[in-house]
Amino acid sequence: MADGTGGLAFLQTLAAQYLSLVKATDRYLVDCPKISISEQIEDAYQRYAVVGSQKPNFIPTFHIAGIRGPEQITTYGLSVATIKDWARRNGVSVTAFLTAVLAMAVLQLQRTPKQTAKTLRIAVPIDLRKRLPTQTLKNFTLNTSVAFDYAHVWTLASACQYVSKHLQAATEPKVLAQRCGAVARLKHLGQWLPNAVSRWLVQQSLRSSWLNHTLTFSNLGQVAWPKPLMTEVEDLQMAFSPKPESAYSCSAISVGDQLHLTLVRTILRPVLEEQITKQFDQLGISYDVLT
Repeated sequence: MADGTGGLAFLQTLAAQYLSLVKATDRYLVDCPKISISEQIEDAYQRYAVVGSQKPNFIPTFHIAGIRGPEQITTYGLSVATIKDWARRNGVSVTAFLTAVLAMAVLQLQRTPKQTAKTLRIAVPIDLRKRLPTQTLKNFTLNTSVAFDYAHVWTLASACQYVSKHLQAATEPKVLAQRCGAVARLKHLGQWLPNAVSRWLVQQSLRSSWLNHTLTFSNLGQVAWPKPLMTEVEDLQMAFSPKPESAYSCSAISVGDQLHLTLVRTILRPVLEEQITKQFDQLGISYDVLT
């Protein structure tokens, strides 16, 4: 129904309503998003759709191996200033830098026993609102798949540049509009079918792309709610459950100078967390860990 942006808008309104009831004041509600219902439910994919096609690129993809177990959540507490400084040193965005750090961690993991030497693919959701203006609170994101050749000798610097160039190419307006067109056509087909059939069709069409990713990394960026509300917020974290075919999902969200990098895993041993910890230690990046 919604993506991270829509979810945060709902959470902001929910928190403001709660505080208004508890403290008997409307000051928390004054600056809540005021978006008309028609704008909230706009199908932005349809609005920006153009005719075009892109050929899928299906190649053997590395999947993190392990014994399945209940979901476990690990959050790294990082300094926004520190991460921005590292991103600036490499001439890339925070999203590109953290994606590169994750890639280096997974590439090291591939060299351990019981793992495989296949292409690493990280799915990075793109918030289209920053490039295709809309106030919709419905889902309006597209994944781009960043592939790393296991045989290539990667450094953090080269991985940063590689991710940055990929994200720039993937966010070209023409490319995004063509992909919006593909989503719009799929939704148009589904509207003539029973809900259960339509849902199954969408799930099956997306299933192949899920199988083609090692993990997903979502960065919601900096949360900047109105000051009266932010003064009441002690902490804010976000976690996305992994897709059924993946052992891990990763997300990031920032509040003030705190950046929370959260991993959700569905295998017993924290193999990726071990490698990420080593990456931060090698870079001299301080962190707190909450499990």
